Amino acid sequence: MSSTSIAEYEKTDLIEQYCYLAGAVLFCYDYCLTFDREVEYFWKAKLSPIALLFYVMRYTGLFTIIFVMLESSIKWTARSDLSCSIVVHLDLTLLILTLCCAAMFSAARVYALFGHAKRLFVVTLCLGLINPAINIV
Repeated sequence: MSSTSIAEYEKTDLIEQYCYLAGAVLFCYDYCLTFDREVEYFWKAKLSPIALLFYVMRYTGLFTIIFVMLESSIKWTARSDLSCSIVVHLDLTLLILTLCCAAMFSAARVYALFGHAKRLFVVTLCLGLINPAINIV
């Protein structure tokens, strides 16, 4: 590998880390903006299935951001095969959990908006679970 290609790779890697950081900052900013409403509407209310779904989606996103920032700050060359396997499995688990929650949330919205139509709920849920199923396979 020539010194030019190494320098280009390091420049690309630095830009990628800046993009991750920018996304994390926006996510944390949004989190801080809406935290007071989360406390008011969810923490003080009785725990319901939708509230539980909200918590899982909200905090899975937060853990994913933290995980991505930690992952991007550690150099891959310093990792063993076991640690790489753990990172990949954790990343995939968070992704699948987020996608499943999004599918359930979408189906619940359709169910509420269309007069408790169970068929539309089932269709929306099945279509929404295609993406997580593809990621599992």
